[in-house]
Amino acid sequence: MTKKVFYFIKETRGGTDTLLSNILSLKLNGIEQKAYLLRKATHSVLLNSNIRIVNRSYPSEYGFSIIKVKKTVNNMNKIIQIIKREKPEIICALDNYTAIILLFLKKISFKFPKVVLFVNNNIVAMTNIHNNLLYKYFVHSLIKYFYQTADKIICPSKELKFNLILDLNIKSDKLVYIPNFLRVKTIFKKRRIKNFTTLISVGRLDDQKDYMTIFQALFELNKEYRNFRFILVGDGDNKNKLYKYAGDLNLSDKILFVGWQKKVDKYLKVSDVFLFSSNYEGSSYAILEAMTHSLPIVASKTPFGIKELVKNNHCGILVPMKKHYEFKNAIIKLLTDKKKYSTFAKNAYVSSKKYETKCIKDRFFKLYHHL
Repeated sequence: MTKKVFYFIKETRGGTDTLLSNILSLKLNGIEQKAYLLRKATHSVLLNSNIRIVNRSYPSEYGFSIIKVKKTVNNMNKIIQIIKREKPEIICALDNYTAIILLFLKKISFKFPKVVLFVNNNIVAMTNIHNNLLYKYFVHSLIKYFYQTADKIICPSKELKFNLILDLNIKSDKLVYIPNFLRVKTIFKKRRIKNFTTLISVGRLDDQKDYMTIFQALFELNKEYRNFRFILVGDGDNKNKLYKYAGDLNLSDKILFVGWQKKVDKYLKVSDVFLFSSNYEGSSYAILEAMTHSLPIVASKTPFGIKELVKNNHCGILVPMKKHYEFKNAIIKLLTDKKKYSTFAKNAYVSSKKYETKCIKDRFFKLYHHL
């Protein structure tokens, strides 16, 4: 008997986009998978696939408004229609907005599919970025109340899993650790330090990703080590702000903004070191993909999954958050130590093999069949 597993997500962008794409590519015996997007994405690797769009006009900005309430009610009605028509055994939410909708419907319904949540980020940090204290309290309370009713919650980080137990009082038997995964299509590339260095980062240009710290580190780096360029792959609300900041730091000739790219391989192949700084993070597909290209990592020591992906002084260097001078020193340490650089590059590739699809696939199979 085939089991239907449906995925609902507000919008696809960044790591969530990659996660859903990878999940849909899994061939799980006895499992039929479908995905529903609540708002059409501007940039997505899934735009040309068979993903269904539920609501094409949902507002993209955060906050509260009457229009959003109406759209949310409309989304609820459409989700109910999909469930009644398709009769899935399991429905999954890949973001907080969709999770609360599905869990609310589960609360008020007599018969409802099993609900699985994918928690890919630090929920407390996500709510804390808002200045409105009442809004932060309301959202956190809402999440805490509803998440306890989920049948299973998938976490990409062991530390994040323990955090959900402490912060949201989630029972440990509801939590499942399944790390991010991807198909490692590359072969090991032996890397050496070049006379001219290409640094790279991939991610959304928004407040979560702390590119200000990277830019400040590059400003300091430029005083000591001028033979470099920095490729920034991504798009987002802070694009113009970052353009201006690069100019203010006299780095316009050093930083190459290439925008959102469906395939980042061509940029990773020509790069030498991957840079990553974030204000909060559950795990990082960007780092994982860089590791498959044998790139040493310099990253901020963001709580949860980054420390699990990047073993300090093994495949990269972790530095305290928002410490641009330490970030600069870590880059120089890599670029001036040939042995360390080559060792970290090899270790990065070897470490990425643990997250191959074939190593993770059975975890989804067992989870879905046991629900």
